[in-house]
Amino acid sequence: MTRIGLLILLVVGVLLAFAWARIFRRIGWPPWLAVAAVVPLVALVMPFLVAFSRWPLEDKSKGQP
Repeated sequence: MTRIGLLILLVVGVLLAFAWARIFRRIGWPPWLAVAAVVPLVALVMPFLVAFSRWPLEDKSKGQP
């Protein structure tokens, strides 16, 4: 792979991690999970985990522990 290709992969990975960190912060999950979101297989599963799991902030708004 060329240096330009590696640089593009690095930039895309950083942008994805930044976006996932913002999403995780908004739903009440630790933002460091964004590091896992740039791993190829985890990146395919992560949207499903976010969509179908319970969100801590959602529980707080309903008054549940």
